[in-house]
Amino acid sequence: MDDVYFMTMEFIDGLSLRHWLKKNKKIPIDKLMNIIEQVCNGLDYIHKKGSFHRDIKPSNIMINSNEEAIIVDFGLAKLLDMEGEFTIYGGAGARSYMAPEQKKGGRVDSKVDIYSLGVMTFKLLTGELPAINRAKLSELNTDLNPEVDDVLSKAMSFYPGDRYEDVISFFEDLKAAIYSPSKLTCNKTSKQRIIKKVAVPNSMVKISEGLFWMGGTSGKRKVPRRRIFLSTFYMDKYPITNREYSKFIKETDYKTPKQFYESNFNHPEQPVVGISWYDAQEYAKWAGKRLPTEAEWEKAAKGGEYDKKFPWGDEFIEGIANVDNILSRPSKINEFSKCLSPYGCYDMIGNVWEWCFDWYDEQMHSTFSVKNPKGPKNGQNKVIRGGAWDSFHSINAYNTFRYFFKPDNHAINIGFRCVIDG
Repeated sequence: MDDVYFMTMEFIDGLSLRHWLKKNKKIPIDKLMNIIEQVCNGLDYIHKKGSFHRDIKPSNIMINSNEEAIIVDFGLAKLLDMEGEFTIYGGAGARSYMAPEQKKGGRVDSKVDIYSLGVMTFKLLTGELPAINRAKLSELNTDLNPEVDDVLSKAMSFYPGDRYEDVISFFEDLKAAIYSPSKLTCNKTSKQRIIKKVAVPNSMVKISEGLFWMGGTSGKRKVPRRRIFLSTFYMDKYPITNREYSKFIKETDYKTPKQFYESNFNHPEQPVVGISWYDAQEYAKWAGKRLPTEAEWEKAAKGGEYDKKFPWGDEFIEGIANVDNILSRPSKINEFSKCLSPYGCYDMIGNVWEWCFDWYDEQMHSTFSVKNPKGPKNGQNKVIRGGAWDSFHSINAYNTFRYFFKPDNHAINIGFRCVIDG
């Protein structure tokens, strides 16, 4: 038997965290925080030893008879190579808890554990998994301070470099947000993207609550009409410009779009392009705003009770909008001053496509809520609306035309504008 090798493992008398949560209802916050702290301490030890787990989730945490949390299943754990470089690529693990770079199969490091830890913490505190178009943690668990949202948002940031540097910093901020919001540290660095609370600026227009017809039969791609109710909101008159986006970059050290260095796209008053849906989301949060839902975008383009093909009416007017490649580039805001919606929003047709909040669903007309719809809970692509400078008014640049792109796409003809709640 000298040549036979065995692997031995500790027997843990207990339940997985997943089953422990099912068995124990209405768990006190202090007990949940104790479990999170133990997991953080375990991950901190792993990370300092030059390894990372890659599959943190409730079913890989055991709770023993003393209610101690133990991290198990290191089948996906990876070590640093001899030069201290992570040579491992992602791709494996539970997708609901998996960091974006891990899903892509790209280069990964210990930041994937911080992302998964953020997802697991969200699940522990709300009973639900986070999703982009669901409520915030503090809305699902009203006993928690809204500051917890900022902590979880940082832990689950799309970009690894924006996440916490280590799990202990994450836990300290989580503890401060839950017990002592004034001691929260994640908002103290000068370059941290802090959500602003803003009054309604003059650069936005009010769109009052009420019903409108969404969809329509005009154009080549027909969308069944539905009567939709939207609450009051305010929308930017213009797409976000290079000038506005530059301020965001300067204040946050956010990455600069490639188009800032191209003469056809970098005039300060042109709409910013070459930004992904995730970039637009980060800007909106920084500005104290959000991206419009698809329904909000369409109502702003059409007007309340109006049901026109274009913002100005049913007939296309030559030269009224930056479409059909007449400039072969984005125009400066207000350059096409007659391209105006009934509410006073410019360039809702042409110039640049605009990111919307919603995931794209081809059958949205049959699945949409009739009150403040926000689209499906998940998907592969995000909605874009309005067409661009290289779109054609007879094909894909009219009020009801729907299209989509991957949310990480950085196309030169996609920009965005923001809204705030009324």
